[in-house]
Amino acid sequence: MSDDDSEEEYFDTSDGECSYETASDSEDEEEVQVEIKKEKADQPCKNYKVDTTAGKFGQCECGWKKSDHLEKKENNASKALRGLKASGATNEKQDEPCGEFRADTTASSFGLCKCGHKQADHKEKVVNPARDALKSLKIKNSTKSIVTREKGKVCTDFKIDPAAAEFGTCLCGFKKADHEAREENAAAGMLRKLKERNQSIRAQETQLAAPLPQDEASDDQDDEESQHETEKLVGEADASFEQVAAPQPKACCIIM
Repeated sequence: MSDDDSEEEYFDTSDGECSYETASDSEDEEEVQVEIKKEKADQPCKNYKVDTTAGKFGQCECGWKKSDHLEKKENNASKALRGLKASGATNEKQDEPCGEFRADTTASSFGLCKCGHKQADHKEKVVNPARDALKSLKIKNSTKSIVTREKGKVCTDFKIDPAAAEFGTCLCGFKKADHEAREENAAAGMLRKLKERNQSIRAQETQLAAPLPQDEASDDQDDEESQHETEKLVGEADASFEQVAAPQPKACCIIM
């Protein structure tokens, strides 16, 4: 059999006649079928599935190749990127760098942030919860110290100042030992006042129980003597009055 015979295929037609068709003619028909499928689907579908009946390997049921589907996904990403660039293009350059560097893909020069400054101009923002809590504690304690603490005096509530140069220093500026000494001094002061009060009460009781002083006793004695003398004088005056008031005996004449 010649090469020309190998390329020919025999087909039985409906009218009983035989016809011959070359392999090149069948390939043309397959290409036509693919073109028809592409006309049915204007664009690649979202879910790529291999069409096992397709004339070419790797075609999807929508009539498009796998590479066409990948290109569509890339185009969607490009579209989203273009939208992002368009939204960020309106940002104006700020006077100062922001606190968090974010690359601006629409910038004229590479490495610019959306605020308009370079990455080197930004200070690295490190999230440190412990440092933030300590900062909040400092603000809270400093605000309270203004209200309850006097400068140069030991306070009554010892609290460590985390910002102090020397460890163990209170917010009032004194150490814990100074606060303990102050507490001891306060207790000693209360005890001293209590002792003084007891001594005062005992002195008053002793003074009330003691005999009268000599001066007061002599005054009382003088008063008694004066009263006695007065009574004596009154008695003598009464006696004289009675003697004067008594009737005198009548005189009689003696005749010699």
